[in-house]
Amino acid sequence: VEIKLNSPIGNDMTLNDLINHGYSAIIVAVGAQKSMKLRIPGEELKGVLSGIDFLKDVNLGKEIDLKDKKVAVIGGGNVAIDSSRSALRLGAKDVQILYRRTKMDMPAHKEEIEEAEKEGIKMNFLTTPVEILGNNGEVSSIKYINMRLGEFDRSGRKRPMPIDGSECIIDIDVVVTAIGQVLDTSFLTKDTEIKTSKSRFFETDSKTMETNIEGIFVAGDAVNGPATIIEAIASGEKAALGVDNYLREGMAKEKQKETITIERTFELKEVKYQELKYQF
Repeated sequence: VEIKLNSPIGNDMTLNDLINHGYSAIIVAVGAQKSMKLRIPGEELKGVLSGIDFLKDVNLGKEIDLKDKKVAVIGGGNVAIDSSRSALRLGAKDVQILYRRTKMDMPAHKEEIEEAEKEGIKMNFLTTPVEILGNNGEVSSIKYINMRLGEFDRSGRKRPMPIDGSECIIDIDVVVTAIGQVLDTSFLTKDTEIKTSKSRFFETDSKTMETNIEGIFVAGDAVNGPATIIEAIASGEKAALGVDNYLREGMAKEKQKETITIERTFELKEVKYQELKYQF
């Protein structure tokens, strides 16, 4: 396997260019690496960080100044928990999580939530930010509104509904957003417009992982959305089999199981009961 580093796909080298350079099939496995936006006023202020980018910088050992700062993390998943615990380790004096549902509804692993609480991270449930306030272009506070639970939604959890007149403001220096991840399609060009589904991830054949463009396959979170490693590996195996069939047979059809039929002929003979009894 040849690994080519510093070779981004985009305007300088497109997926079509790869095919023109002699690659017969392509598997796209870019994941879901783009943080969802809060879509509230003040999100552009200095001090608002993406949870995914924040954790990436932490792992790369980049210098992040959080010493003695107040940090608010928005979200209830594993990225939110990891971000809050990392912020605390980086010297933040106060770390709070704002989550729009209850503790029971948090998608983060239970043990991670418990460990975060033990470390002193505050959990503010049934709260949703409505505006990030700033001073001289930098974050100074965050305004949130309290929520109540309504009817069940598609996720099987009760839908959070805002309570009118319940807005509160807390002083904050840094806001880390971790409300979900989406597909980053910035590497695609007009000549390779891979179809996306309603959920805004790539649309593929569920059995072969081939896209609407012949010879281009997708695997992992770029199809399923943020999920488990097991699910990513399973879709990668499907894509590999799809590519194998495509290269061998010219089409990425699902490999059919071979059925072997064995014909055997038996001669039936009439046997009296007395003869049958003594054969056992």
